[in-house]
Amino acid sequence: MHRRASLLAHRGHGRLHYDLVIAAGPTLITIALERERGRWQARWMPRHRRRYLSVSGPVSGGRGTIKQQWQGHLSIRFMSDATRLLMGSMVDGTPLLIDADRVVLDRWLARMGA
Repeated sequence: MHRRASLLAHRGHGRLHYDLVIAAGPTLITIALERERGRWQARWMPRHRRRYLSVSGPVSGGRGTIKQQWQGHLSIRFMSDATRLLMGSMVDGTPLLIDADRVVLDRWLARMGA
């Protein structure tokens, strides 16, 4: 299934990180991605409002700013909040895997300039 998604650079609220937001009904599945010791780490966040699919600028409550790096569609094979697992790809076939132990998306993030 193809789902609308965005990658947001989030500055000024902790260390620079990227929020991957993926449409899931009335809300967005949100995964914070941060590079640590040469590897990408993923942290599943509370769901966000759908407006974050297309917004850039200051975040309310003094939580920094976000800038959209990429917007498009992801081909999702499996996604679960409960098990914190996402398997899929970009529409062009670049693999995307996020689970509790690993993040496989270096090529994708490199293409986005992250």
